Amino acid sequence: MRYDNVPQRKQHRTLAAGMSAPVFTQTTANLSLTHHTTSAALEKQEQPMLAAPLGYSLANFPIRAPKSVLDHADVIPIQRVAAAKGAVSAPDASVVSSTIPDLPKTYVDKITAATDSASRQTVLNELLDYLDTKGVVDDRQHTTIVYDDQRHATSNAVTEMTGTGDNDPVRITVYSNAFADGPAVLYSTLRHELIHAGQRMSAPDESRTESTDDYIHDDFMGDAPDSGTAYNKRELELPMQEIEAYTWELLNADKTGVNANQSYMNSTVSDLVGYAGTLIETVEDDNTLPDNAFFYWYNYLGKAVGLLNHAASKYPNYKDIRKMAKNLQDAIDGRGPVPQKQQNKKRKKN
Repeated sequence: MRYDNVPQRKQHRTLAAGMSAPVFTQTTANLSLTHHTTSAALEKQEQPMLAAPLGYSLANFPIRAPKSVLDHADVIPIQRVAAAKGAVSAPDASVVSSTIPDLPKTYVDKITAATDSASRQTVLNELLDYLDTKGVVDDRQHTTIVYDDQRHATSNAVTEMTGTGDNDPVRITVYSNAFADGPAVLYSTLRHELIHAGQRMSAPDESRTESTDDYIHDDFMGDAPDSGTAYNKRELELPMQEIEAYTWELLNADKTGVNANQSYMNSTVSDLVGYAGTLIETVEDDNTLPDNAFFYWYNYLGKAVGLLNHAASKYPNYKDIRKMAKNLQDAIDGRGPVPQKQQNKKRKKN
């Protein structure tokens, strides 16, 4: 889906107990992270060799807002392990589904049999609980899932923050489209949205983003009045996060079962390429992406290149993915080298 079709959401950070909130003034970049349109939208991705699959990532939450986007000296990291991109241990051979290797057949049968709102809500709750037992839900206590019986015009699902309080959960809304497209699409969609939930629950804690971060996190400085930068989240943060979620889907299609659905695979690639194209345009325009913001996001941009290359290596017939990886790298290089002082700047700890 294109950005003008992205539902709105509050782009605010949930804070851990006892932490003071950073200043937020966002009014224009309220985004929902949405999953796969039924008409070749734009989303899907995973993470390659750039970071250990379950390496520790950035802070769970910022303790207080940094003085600027390049000065995060007052932010203390709370390290956490990213879960949503992890692998699900295969079910026992006697119960595993023949169409979705990640799931027992009983869950696939329940998805297929769920035809009304109540039964679909029940199976979503059970599926989320099952994935939590498999260690691929970052924070089950603060992750809710809701079924909406309407057929969304552009998306199978949406992930959004529900408020700004310490205990406000991330909510995943799944639309009827996801069920209509079959159990594999529903499961892949849910895994995509759990990556978005992980992205929502964390924020960078350094003076720069890091390629070793397990997620492409939300930028809590983007809406701070003293951040010293201005850029459109729809054209920078959102595309990178969708690249992360869509590449995960491509790289794990054999586990979720969507590799057997050529239409879905083609749509996934189309969405991925579309988001990459938007990101390239943003990087090339220093009015859209000022230098300070470019320096801050530099490592995440490189991470996006790596993710695209990883997906291109697995699917060489989708030549546009490799083309987009090259074009994005060229756009980054075209901005010139990141000043060494920004590359070497270290976080101070209180």
